[in-house]
Amino acid sequence: MDTNELLLSIKLDISELKKTITSLTPKNPMMEIWIPRTEIMKWLNYGPTQMAAFEKNKDLIVTKVGKRKFINKASLEKLLEKNILRGKEIY
Repeated sequence: MDTNELLLSIKLDISELKKTITSLTPKNPMMEIWIPRTEIMKWLNYGPTQMAAFEKNKDLIVTKVGKRKFINKASLEKLLEKNILRGKEIY
């Protein structure tokens, strides 16, 4: 597989991840913007420490209601795109 094919494959994977993020979002209009942090943790298979690191680095936009945190969906998509692996990083 050459580099162009690999990059196309990664782009398709990101597209699929975006679809998955969208499918996590219930049909509640507010949930189209905010996703419960616990759902994202399950999906990424990350614990609270890793999620806190993303929040601390300002990679994710977070709001808190009571003890529950919600992640802005657009900021999650931006984080995924920011971390696309290119060229030698893939191997």
